Amino acid sequence: MKLKIECYGNIDHGQNPYELTAKKEIDGKNIQDIRGKVYDFQSKNQIGGGNWGECPLYLHGVLIGYMSYNGTVWDRSDSDLGRKEEIDDTKF
Repeated sequence: MKLKIECYGNIDHGQNPYELTAKKEIDGKNIQDIRGKVYDFQSKNQIGGGNWGECPLYLHGVLIGYMSYNGTVWDRSDSDLGRKEEIDDTKF
């Protein structure tokens, strides 16, 4: 599995919300493994919810969903502001 993280400036802190401030790819054996690495990345880089971009999650190169700042993974078809369906972590 691979998560592609992009973080942007937080407008609540006077930053440019269109400016990319951090970018990282995280590999892991499952969603729980990636989630732990994401929390470490957020902590070390002082990343808050206002910085979090749309972070796609891939399994064997196929997009399976998007990870929210809090570690929730949403179905790939629900990336917009409409209905969201959480992915069952036990599947991956």
